[in-house]
Amino acid sequence: MELAGLLKESTINCKEYGKYTTLIIFFETPQKLITNNTVEDFELLFWKHLTTLNKLDEKDWPRHIPKNPSEHEWEYCFHGEQYFMYCATPKHEKRKSGYFPYMMIAITPRWVLQEFNENKRYAEKIKNQKSSKGKNKRI
Repeated sequence: MELAGLLKESTINCKEYGKYTTLIIFFETPQKLITNNTVEDFELLFWKHLTTLNKLDEKDWPRHIPKNPSEHEWEYCFHGEQYFMYCATPKHEKRKSGYFPYMMIAITPRWVLQEFNENKRYAEKIKNQKSSKGKNKRI
């Protein structure tokens, strides 16, 4: 799977890419897939990708992270790195933050989010911009 190779390379080099690095994967999403599937179908496809990635991972799952996604402390791990995984799809029409015209997965190392949140002024500024923009939209 090409995605495993990309994520491995990104994991190995992510600290060199900068403190706000994210790997964004855009999937070819045929119109037939968009038309014939639901949000739930795309969610299953997302989890299938994560499961396949996990099977192709050359490193063991970190001992301190539960393997069961329903456990509170769980987060996705690959090649020894903890990740925040975000998926957007063309079927997320009601939840605009989850909408994208193609299936897309954004993969952000946990350390990036920790570093972002440590800069309290910058984090608050970004969060306030996002919330003020959302208030002006009519859905």
